[in-house]
Amino acid sequence: MYSDDLSVLFSIIALAFGIFILALLVRLWIVLGVIHDTCRILQRIAKEKYPEETSNVQQPKEPNNSDVFDHLP
Repeated sequence: MYSDDLSVLFSIIALAFGIFILALLVRLWIVLGVIHDTCRILQRIAKEKYPEETSNVQQPKEPNNSDVFDHLP
């Protein structure tokens, strides 16, 4: 009887730990997305304000998903 209670307790602890790790990964994903968007906005502003200094800076391309399915028949 005691071992069943212990296994249930460990299962609950493992589930809580998994949910905690998942929440951390979601937060990291959101923070990295915000940083990425901020960098793109700052790059666009710098290109408009100082076009001669930023002429060699490449603008990030939007993803083109049309070629993803090209290999399919």
